[in-house]
Formats: sequence, structure tokens, C-alpha cells
Amino acid sequence: MLTTVPLPNLRRVAATLAGVRGRSIVDATLTTDLRQLRLTLDDGELLVIRVEAGDLGRDHLEVDVVRPGDNHHEQLELEQTRAVE
Repeated sequence: MLTTVPLPNLRRVAATLAGVRGRSIVDATLTTDLRQLRLTLDDGELLVIRVEAGDLGRDHLEVDVVRPGDNHHEQLELEQTRAVE
């Protein structure tokens, strides 16, 4: 199945990736659902690549750079656990 991506989306992703060109990756984390990849760069910035559910059931690619100090609050990640009976 061939998926088309709108040109403005490709330009936005390319611009984001160009901004981190030449930098070293010191850590990588892939979520268990395989929908998000977090790359920690050598200066502490995070490059977050994820697949988001879009309109009409079509997924689309999102790429963001999170810089240290940009977070105004901490994000809490929880794992779902099942009680042992």
C-alpha cells in the first residue's frame, strides 16, 4: 500500500531534521506500541518522532525537538500493571 504525504508536511519534517544535523545521539527509546521514538542528543535536546492518528483513519508522522528548559511542567509516564490474584 502506497501512502502519500502532503508536501508541506515533508518540508516541515525535513526542516526539523536539518536542525539536528551533525549532532550525536546518546540515547534512544522506542515506546512499546512502536508509535514513538525519542532520541536524546548530546546537548540534552530530545528529538521526538511519532506516528499520530489523523483524519479518516490515516496516520501521519510528527517530528518535534524538545529543548531543555522548554518544559514548564514535568510529564509523568505511567505503566499499566495488573494485580496478581
